[in-house]
This record gives sequence, C-alpha cells and structure tokens, in this order.
Amino acid sequence: MPPDKLTSTFEERLQEAAELRQQNQWLYLIIGVCIGLLLYPLAVQVRADLPAFLSSLVPEGLGLAFTVIILQRYFDHRDAVKERKALLQRLIRRAGSPANNLALDAIAELRTLTLLVGDKGILQGVSLREADLSTANLKDANLRGVDLYQAKLESAILSDADLTGATLRYAKLNHVVCWHTILVNVNLENAEMLNANMRYANLINAKLTGTKLNGAHLDSADLRGANIMGTDLSGADLTGADLTKSLVNLGHAWAPRTLMDAETVLPDGRRYDPLLGHDQIKRYTDPQHPEYVDYSAPVQISLMPLQPFTFHTPFLNLKTMNLDEDVVED
Repeated sequence: MPPDKLTSTFEERLQEAAELRQQNQWLYLIIGVCIGLLLYPLAVQVRADLPAFLSSLVPEGLGLAFTVIILQRYFDHRDAVKERKALLQRLIRRAGSPANNLALDAIAELRTLTLLVGDKGILQGVSLREADLSTANLKDANLRGVDLYQAKLESAILSDADLTGATLRYAKLNHVVCWHTILVNVNLENAEMLNANMRYANLINAKLTGTKLNGAHLDSADLRGANIMGTDLSGADLTGADLTKSLVNLGHAWAPRTLMDAETVLPDGRRYDPLLGHDQIKRYTDPQHPEYVDYSAPVQISLMPLQPFTFHTPFLNLKTMNLDEDVVED
C-alpha cells in the first residue's frame, strides 16, 4: 500500500474514534466513575500499609512464576511427544513404501534411533505389505507378527532377526540371508526364496506350502512340524536339518539334487541313510511300502517347554536359544 494512502487511512480511523468519543461522553464518564469506586478501597489499603502489601505480593508472584514454568514444561513435553509420535508413524509408513530408497532410509533411521531391535522395535505387528525392502539390513530386527505380504526382501539381511508369526505370503526373498533367524509359525506360502541362505534358521511349525526353495541353504535348519507340502526343494541343502513331524510329501519335495546326509532327521525321527538314498523316502510317499508313514496330516510341534538342542554339522556344534512360552502363540 502506498505511504500517502496509508496515512490517509490512519487519519480516517482517528477521525472515527474522535467522533465515537464525542457521541458517548456520558458513557465514558460513567465507566470511569465505576472503575474509580472499585479501585478506591485497594488504593486506601495500599497507602495505609504499603510494605505489607508488597510483601504479600512476593509469594503470589513466586507461585505464579512456578505455575508458568510447570505449564511451559508440560506443553513442551506434550509437543515433543506429538512430534516423536508423528516421526515414528512417518518412519513406519516409509518402511512400508514400494519405493526401495525410501524404505531403506527408514530402516537405517530406525536402527540409528535404536527402534529396530529388541523390545523397542516399533515394526513388530505392523503392516509392510508390498514394501520393497530389497538389500535392507534387518539383522537382529524385531519383526514379530509383521505383515510382509507380497513384499520384496531380495538379498536382504535377516540374520538373528525375530519374525515369529510373521506373514510373508507371495513375498520375494531370493538370495535373502537368514542365519539363525527365528521363523517360528511364519507363513511363507507361495513365497519365492531361490538360493536363500537359511542356515540354522528356526522354522518350527512354519507354513512353506508352495514355497520355492530351489537351491536354498537349509543345512542345520530346524523344520520340526513345518508344512512343506508342495514345496520345491530341488537343489536345496538339507544336510543336518531336522524334519521331525513335518507335514511333508517328500515324493513331491524330493529331487535328485536335494542334499541330505546322515545328520538329516526325517519326519518319523529316523536319520537319513545316504546308502539307501531315495528308497527310504518311499516310507512317506508309497502307501504300499511296508514301513509307510503318513505325514500328510497336520502336526503341531509344542514349544512349551522346549529344551535346548544341538545342531549337528561336520564343522560346527551350535546350540539354539531357549524359546520362552510367549515365543509362539498357537
């Protein structure tokens, strides 16, 4: 606005105020008298004992000051909580993004804020459907109950992570690293896990129906009670793996290139005999076999309590962690 016009507007306002005051002189007079009558007793008391009046104001002033400080701290804390909550929600949304760079940045920031591992992990139970977490570093992450339906985790690092009860149906986990990963009760139906490294993984009661595990490293993995009906294990390494009571039709899962050794435990608890080879698999696939055992009916492995057990490999002798009662929810 030009200066001359601004000056003109100001002068008009002054003129309007003067006219209003001129028109309501008696009203202003009455208001002034009322204010004077109300303040007169206070003025008399102050004049009579000014030091006492001033001293009485000190505690009132201090109380007012403390009240202001406390309220300010409360509002600051409330604002900080709101900002933190908004930040966490934003990071969770970004972690579930189909844009790989956004998802990776969110995972890295969560790790920096120590919000990825242990009880502080904020991703447990959240929905990360169709997220692109390829190459993400999720080592030691708490991903219990997370929904990763159709997510991409190709070449991701999940070693020592906890995915108990997680859903990974139709997810792509090719070349994923799952050393010592807890996959108890996980749903991996129709997932793609080509050449996945799952050594020493805990897959107790896992659902692996239709899962593509071609070339996967499952040596010394715990597959007790797992459902591997229709699972493609061609070229997979099952040396030292435990398939006790697994829901399995090895006639479908078996392929000449599937590796087993004398430490591989079959569904009936017997160990695989390399000398017998495929003939012993007929115990689970051929009803006419004299020792036929039907393991096509669901069997649930009880994990409460579960004693520590030892993985048997030619190179290592490792003990798994004890699983508490709250590790698996039936």
